[in-house]
Amino acid sequence: MRYLPISLKTENAQIALIGNGEAALNKLRLLVKTSAQIQLYAPSPSLELATFLIQQPDSNISHLSHSFSSDDLNDVIAVFSCADDANENIRIANWTAEQNIPFNSPDHPSICTFFVPSIVDRAPVTIAISTEGAAPVLAKQIRAHLEHLLPQNTGKLANFARSLRTKVQNRLSNMNEKRHFWENFFNGDIATHFLAGNTQQANELVDDALENPQANDGKLYIIHAADPDMLSIKAARILQLADHIYQLEGLLGDIEDFTNLSRRDAQFTKISSNPNKPEDGELIMQIAKQARCGKMIVVIGDASTQKRKAKITNHLSSKDIQIEQLNSALPRVESVNQFSQAQF
Repeated sequence: MRYLPISLKTENAQIALIGNGEAALNKLRLLVKTSAQIQLYAPSPSLELATFLIQQPDSNISHLSHSFSSDDLNDVIAVFSCADDANENIRIANWTAEQNIPFNSPDHPSICTFFVPSIVDRAPVTIAISTEGAAPVLAKQIRAHLEHLLPQNTGKLANFARSLRTKVQNRLSNMNEKRHFWENFFNGDIATHFLAGNTQQANELVDDALENPQANDGKLYIIHAADPDMLSIKAARILQLADHIYQLEGLLGDIEDFTNLSRRDAQFTKISSNPNKPEDGELIMQIAKQARCGKMIVVIGDASTQKRKAKITNHLSSKDIQIEQLNSALPRVESVNQFSQAQF
């Protein structure tokens, strides 16, 4: 990544926006949704921009009728320059560079120090899709697909979870119990009832889960995949939850392609695909111990490692370890058109 996607706090902050026309209006429509105070420098606003300002009488916008200068950089956390004159955009970019203030100018990626991603907004849940200025239309197409996948009240679910954090923290002291609670919260009946509008039932289920906490039962997942693009939705979710991932040598896909789908604190171990390795006993004991401690373990390999996976599975089955096999389920997506038509 050449650019790091981050979320910038806008509460009690000022953002400068320069421009009179459509580009400035488009940025203003986004910025007005934030908590920042927007300083709009538009000496000669277009009819559309002026109309928008009239429609926002009590907003966080301050319309300033003078041109922007370097003196106006005081106390701003970011600058958006949408001037019609390219030289003016460059001049403002140079001013911001001198003071290390983030700068963006639509359609001028070479002078930008940050880009505004295409955003799926379910505040406080937001998904940002960025192509680092390379292909904005592609980002918009991906966003359109994600808009259909994410329920409109996802943000309310996140706020519901936030309201419970202190309660959960006080009631559950065991980290494994907490993790089990939150996994069930988002993947089970609590979220289902809440998203359906049954808040009373959701709260009752929360109280019941806190009264009868359960730690995760350890489990081993054998994922058969050579390519992360071939993972099923369930396999991808399991990778995101796994505590320890064992990658069999000989896997055609780059391990980084799989680690990108996992938790940042997950452990990774590369193991031999030879089914007759003498250290198998030690490996089996290690996986069994992790599973009995409530850990979620993944062994991932392609068809060429089938014998090795079978041997690990047979040994652990005899030790009463829960095991689930997950096969590839999705065809590789070769185009954005295929992506938009994919059945999830």
